[in-house]
Amino acid sequence: MLICAAVVLTGCTRVTVTTGSSISNEDLEAFFHKHKVDGNYAAALKKSAAGVASYLATIHGYRDNMAVCKSLIEPYNKDPSLSAISGTYYCQELR
Repeated sequence: MLICAAVVLTGCTRVTVTTGSSISNEDLEAFFHKHKVDGNYAAALKKSAAGVASYLATIHGYRDNMAVCKSLIEPYNKDPSLSAISGTYYCQELR
């Protein structure tokens, strides 16, 4: 799995898993804006709380990444008590 992550991240400003380096949310989004995974656009799972958007996860590797993302956030938006910090979860297709 780490090898796969290293291959995917190689296109992101020379970041590799083995160096322990980090990339910003913006760099990660920029990478997925430029690259499809198996012919499909990735989806960013984000949360808006107190006027600030947080990048929580990237969904990729599915035939319909947006549908998977929406199914993941649905319970949290329906029942806010499931989340430790109140806010609204949403998905953004990275194209």
